[in-house]
Amino acid sequence: MNLEQLGYAVEVAKARSFSAASKRLFLSQSAVSQAVMNLEEELGVKLYLRTKSGASVTPEGSLLIAKAEEILNKVDELKLAARRQQGANAAEPAE
Repeated sequence: MNLEQLGYAVEVAKARSFSAASKRLFLSQSAVSQAVMNLEEELGVKLYLRTKSGASVTPEGSLLIAKAEEILNKVDELKLAARRQQGANAAEPAE
């Protein structure tokens, strides 16, 4: 499991469609589908019910999406904190 897969899974949930998610991500639909299928295989659960009209999140998928959003938000916070720290260090006078 990696952050990219989690991000793709979250985007599919938001878009309710693999094709719409792939457009938002500027990726091919097959790349997004494969990443999510690999995640499902690794976890041993189906995250989405796929239909011709889109994708609906399973109960297991709902849990994963909620946790994935938390993780991705924490990663964003970490990036921001690192940038702020770098800026603070650059502002300190040299000894």
